[in-house]
Amino acid sequence: TAWSGQKAIIWAPGFGVSDLAFVLIRRLIEMELSRGWAVLVWVPPFHLERQSPGKKAGEGLMTLDPRDLLGSVSASTDELANGVDWLGAQGVARIGGWGGSFGAASLLLLGERYRFDHLTLMIPLIDWTTLWQNAAIAPLRRAFLSAGYSEDTLYGAFKKISPFWHALLTDPRRVQILYARYDQLTPESRTLA
Repeated sequence: TAWSGQKAIIWAPGFGVSDLAFVLIRRLIEMELSRGWAVLVWVPPFHLERQSPGKKAGEGLMTLDPRDLLGSVSASTDELANGVDWLGAQGVARIGGWGGSFGAASLLLLGERYRFDHLTLMIPLIDWTTLWQNAAIAPLRRAFLSAGYSEDTLYGAFKKISPFWHALLTDPRRVQILYARYDQLTPESRTLA
């Protein structure tokens, strides 16, 4: 199917996205293309060609300074907003989004400012405040606290970048969330809430 110029989907992958991921999602992208949707893939900071040589995917997104993470989340949301604005300037009337994990969280944050045609979110990082309580993050938490940040300051910062605490403009009937019942980062109860 040829693209009509009227509808597009922004694909926003998550932490650790690699070339291998595109082998797995290629069929999904091809399905959208066959339905007449343009597909624009956003590459998160510190991934693929946006990563310094010799670094692992995502290395640099979370450091011992929480300001790096806050800056990356803000920049990611702004980059996606620029993509949406660009599509709108091209006359694209229907803009949807697909996101995984970090990418899904970024789309949800953008969803506070932009009404998407639809969103499909796969294992979204819904609430950084619950992640902050996760045992897997304990070493990072200790490092942040040792650097002089208070629990209240960090909780407030993570709440600010958590989609859970922001209103979504997109019609909830046009949002599909595929979550993992035993997700290690976001408890099922938080996703359902």
